[in-house]
Amino acid sequence: MGIINRLLEGGTAEIVICGGGHVAYELEKLCAFMGWKTTVIESRAELSGAERFPHSEILRGDYAAMLSGIEKPGLYYVIVTPEHSHDTECLRMALRKDYAYIGMIGSRRKVKACMDTLRGEGLSEEELKEVHAPIGIDIASETPKEIAVSITAEIIKTAAAHRPEYRLESGDRERLMKMRGRVVCAVITEKRGSAPRGKGAYIFVSADGVIGTVGGGKWEADVLSDARAILKGCEAPGMRTYSSVTEDALCGGEIDVLFEVEEL
Repeated sequence: MGIINRLLEGGTAEIVICGGGHVAYELEKLCAFMGWKTTVIESRAELSGAERFPHSEILRGDYAAMLSGIEKPGLYYVIVTPEHSHDTECLRMALRKDYAYIGMIGSRRKVKACMDTLRGEGLSEEELKEVHAPIGIDIASETPKEIAVSITAEIIKTAAAHRPEYRLESGDRERLMKMRGRVVCAVITEKRGSAPRGKGAYIFVSADGVIGTVGGGKWEADVLSDARAILKGCEAPGMRTYSSVTEDALCGGEIDVLFEVEEL
């Protein structure tokens, strides 16, 4: 499989927010900023309108029932419903799925009560310890905005531990999918020493323009020059090494860049 297809399949985080209250409202905006796809589940009509969550798919109805219909693997589940009983229902359902992350809001006392209930139903300690509860990285957050920031940070941290070898930055996926015709993909596969960008940084070059960066300056100018030559058919794709190491330099680095050509 070519690198372009691997990048397109790498995907982005997809968040399922159970609950449509204040934290969900702030979190949805941050998810949109991050370029993440979001689904909001909310039973209350006044908190589940498209004007409240303009960037999300909205599922209106019973939390557990709506959640049970979601089958896609690798999702990030954020449980922030208005009631303890709903949180427990959602957590019970989410733990049955192939998930990337589960987080549940609540005080330590409320979290313990929920966990005790699920232990009594036969869930193991191994299963329960995967739940991030209380949700979010500890930044002494209090307001809905602060809690949403802490949740976003925790999702970023979790996603980083399972990051694919190559991935597209937010916004570049849509731009790449709009490109047509011959496209040259240049991706850093290895970095040695000091270099502006590391493994996975990319540039796409086509008749439609340029997407991405490998760090700017002379590094990028040389990669772009070679990519344009390959686009014109003047040079062949393959691996190239770019170096800033010289005999007089006190420091320097090298990057290996793989060039591929695909028709989109």
